[in-house]
Amino acid sequence: MPNLRREPWDIERRSEGGKPGRANAQSQVNILGKKKDSELIRLVTGEDGLLWHSRRNRLLLKFALDAFGEPLSLFLLSGLGEEEEERIWLFTVTFTDLKDAICLRDLRVEADELPDVVTLLPRRHEPLVMLALLHILRSRKPFSSSLFYDQEEVLEVLEWKDTPTSRRSIDETVERYADISYRWALSEKELAEKNLSRGQGWSRFVSGYGYRDVEEEGDGRRSRVANRVDFSAVFINELMSRSLFGVRWNNVISFNRFFYSNYVGGVGKTSQRPKLAKGLDDLCKE
Repeated sequence: MPNLRREPWDIERRSEGGKPGRANAQSQVNILGKKKDSELIRLVTGEDGLLWHSRRNRLLLKFALDAFGEPLSLFLLSGLGEEEEERIWLFTVTFTDLKDAICLRDLRVEADELPDVVTLLPRRHEPLVMLALLHILRSRKPFSSSLFYDQEEVLEVLEWKDTPTSRRSIDETVERYADISYRWALSEKELAEKNLSRGQGWSRFVSGYGYRDVEEEGDGRRSRVANRVDFSAVFINELMSRSLFGVRWNNVISFNRFFYSNYVGGVGKTSQRPKLAKGLDDLCKE
């Protein structure tokens, strides 16, 4: 288990003990292997567990495990509890195909470069907020990739107090994910086996969003009357079927994340860049 540094959350969270929960900031690479102890289960094991202090958060984790399985849930929760300001993550996912042959998928998750706007990858509580939105999305009948929601129901799922800060955090999470793109590439071995010269893809998780406020009479305060987040239909369908990026997530052997770009100082490098597969190197040549 990586060494963890304990940091407080900005969002005040209700817990069974009546005390705000605390989050861990992780500074090392996440690695998932087929081992006895689950990395996700450790999030809710003992008082050092990141989600231990909230029953609702533990139920959210159970939802993720039931809906997506452990490897894909770890991917969705990347950045949870972390303080570092990152703009690029690189992942390598090793899994077996239908013939039980070992395959490698290279992934690049990147925050968009926008003029006069600081864009970062999800961190701190934001992956948990997105998981709550997915929980609400999956409960809607009939299913749609566009989710209309009330902020109150998101706060209820998260078991957060209803404050201007917590409501603003929901908006910031949706905006954060709307500014993220995902790229993937087949490994050199897979290209050779399929007699291909290139195999790459690009997608988005959140394709759009919107909300509406009205000004209340008398005091001039604004009140939220509508919220919408549009998920990419293809992304969501592959997520629900555990086939995102062409990966058989039920057959994942290992899952690694590399910190490629640190926003602080505006330098797009890593001090110790890991050895990457050829496909991922190609994605980094922009």
